[in-house]
Amino acid sequence: MCEKIIDIGNINIISVGDWNVVQNFTIDTRNYKNKNNVKAQEAVHNLMAKLSLIDIWRSHNPNVRRYTWRRSNQHGRLDYFLISDSLKEFVTNTDILPGYKTDHSLITLELTFSEQERGRGLWKFNSALLHDKDYVALVKKTIYETVHQYTANRPHEGNNVNAEVELTISSQLFFDVLKLAIRGETIPYCARKRREISSNEKDLENEILQLTKDLDSNYDLGIKENLDKKQKDLELLRKDKIDGAYLRSKAKWYLLAEKNNKYFLNLENRHFSDKTISKLVLDDNTEITDIKSIQLEQKAYFEKVYKSEQVNISNHDENLFFPENDRALEKLTVDEKDSCEGYITEAECLNVLKGMSNEKSPGSDGFTVEFFKFFWINIKEYLVKAINC
Repeated sequence: MCEKIIDIGNINIISVGDWNVVQNFTIDTRNYKNKNNVKAQEAVHNLMAKLSLIDIWRSHNPNVRRYTWRRSNQHGRLDYFLISDSLKEFVTNTDILPGYKTDHSLITLELTFSEQERGRGLWKFNSALLHDKDYVALVKKTIYETVHQYTANRPHEGNNVNAEVELTISSQLFFDVLKLAIRGETIPYCARKRREISSNEKDLENEILQLTKDLDSNYDLGIKENLDKKQKDLELLRKDKIDGAYLRSKAKWYLLAEKNNKYFLNLENRHFSDKTISKLVLDDNTEITDIKSIQLEQKAYFEKVYKSEQVNISNHDENLFFPENDRALEKLTVDEKDSCEGYITEAECLNVLKGMSNEKSPGSDGFTVEFFKFFWINIKEYLVKAINC
């Protein structure tokens, strides 16, 4: 069953029925003499783990004892919905109701799919681009052109752009402009790459389909070899897509032999679902589910939290954190103070950069540590000047 569901390729799954086995013998049964269908229960649990399914009724009712099957004094919860974890935020109600002409109860599931407006989000640099020679050349060209645009003593093409230059704007502003220019070239470049990959993927799929039909009608060794080659090309093309899903899902511990690719593609999808608010309870216990209303409440809440206020700090308040007689807060000596002064050098900056780990979340500008390490020679002067500005 698991393989058949995976082959369908749907990332959102709802599976329901009389499973003839309970999820938990302790809380889902009454007056059972034995633990029935233990292997079947294990198979259901394995299915849930592989497809990232949850028992939604139990998720909503973690400690409630309800049953869907009754015979004499024996009761069991044999009927339940197993749904993708990514769908749980859309579930508004799930219940167990009386059945009709059967010893099983009716189970219900209600979902509300309101349109969640997904914002543009925070742009993140794709470090895989550093292996793309065309992209690297594009960034270097962008750096040269931006430096040329914002310097008074413009360097001639072919000269070292890192030679001492006189900027027409502040160093800090220039570095922000430089990053903006690089980002402005990166986004459309990636969009073009995605379109090319998508087109290539569709072409390969069509070719494989036709070769499969040809092979079925007339087996030929040449067709078989060509089919194997096209299938390998498609596998390599999709590997980059799957590797991206691994990275974005933040799953650092995966092993290909243990987790199938569908798991990580679903995991990335669930991360968005986990950050989605489908219901909000206000201070007066009013519940709102309308997306626009939820967004307005969030906006009002954070505006209040971060509103600037004038605060008078008395000497008494200061002493709570900085006691006058606290010897641990002794002032620096003149020599110690002087040692902290001065500009940060390129060597110091590079040393700190080298000490940073790769594959970490980027800052607010979206550029990763790998980006700064890779293009250090090209941007070091402007980065250090911006820091010392």
